Amino acid sequence: MTKAREKNERSAFSEIRLLNKLCQHVSIIDYGGFEVEMLDVHIHPDGVGSSLSIHEHSFVEIHVIKKGQGKISINNKTYHFQEGQFTVNTPGQVHYWQVTKRPLVMYVWWIKIPTITDINNERQRLFNNLLTASSIVYKLPKPHWDIYKNLIAELKIKKLCYDIMARDYLSQILIQFARAASNKRKPKSWMKLGGIGDEQSHIIKIVNHVLKDNINSPVMLEDIARHTHTSRRNITRLYKKETGLSIGQKLNELRMFRAEELVRETDLPIKAVAYNCGIPDGRYFSRKFKSQFGCSPTEFREQMAPTKTGRTVLNEDKIL
Repeated sequence: MTKAREKNERSAFSEIRLLNKLCQHVSIIDYGGFEVEMLDVHIHPDGVGSSLSIHEHSFVEIHVIKKGQGKISINNKTYHFQEGQFTVNTPGQVHYWQVTKRPLVMYVWWIKIPTITDINNERQRLFNNLLTASSIVYKLPKPHWDIYKNLIAELKIKKLCYDIMARDYLSQILIQFARAASNKRKPKSWMKLGGIGDEQSHIIKIVNHVLKDNINSPVMLEDIARHTHTSRRNITRLYKKETGLSIGQKLNELRMFRAEELVRETDLPIKAVAYNCGIPDGRYFSRKFKSQFGCSPTEFREQMAPTKTGRTVLNEDKIL
């Protein structure tokens, strides 16, 4: 490793330590009664080639690209990002990112935003952009790094009332993200509040919960229809329309994500992994696994074995 690279990494980690302290002491940013919670800020430094696992979060995740290029996969779609951009993952989006051009350095922001309740409140409308982001990749506002430098300077120097200044800069950065993620069209989510849009979104969430709770057991469409108080035909059409996947495809996706975790993180026999993923037929399970990940479960485990004990698992909110 060159001296310049070592210096850059030390500087980056120093900034992250300062920001983590800020998040601990100033975790709530109040925008006139609308409170946004700052959960964490960390960094994916050069050398980490991927997110290590397919995962999802219960909060908004923002990747700010400092250097390099990469791609992020969400619901079988791939989006490319590069320096000068940032990505937004809304709560519940199953995703996975990879490096395409090194060095890739990303600052990662974890933000918890309350659900919008008042469409006439401009602060709520602004931050709802991050909860209902229609795109994945956005252009980073030009003043971002200037504000970021001011924030770091306040945390380092610690002049009188530095915490107030730091909170103000942090508030500006979050507003920048929310503004950049705004939908130029009239936000459909505002029109849906209290109407059919909310009802449909709630139904999709119920279906996903039923599927996740039954990964290792048979799932009948009749049971899903009963839970959602609708017909088999309607729930099938609605789910496909809203997610782009059939209910069966979503269940298979969840089971394969679970299988990947068990193969990677445990020493369970492959037959036991298959059983825990609701697929008692070992041969069928192996075919599905290979179709999803490009190799059999046994081959996957062998590939992971040399690095398994030395890998660092990032503090992800939820691994399926």
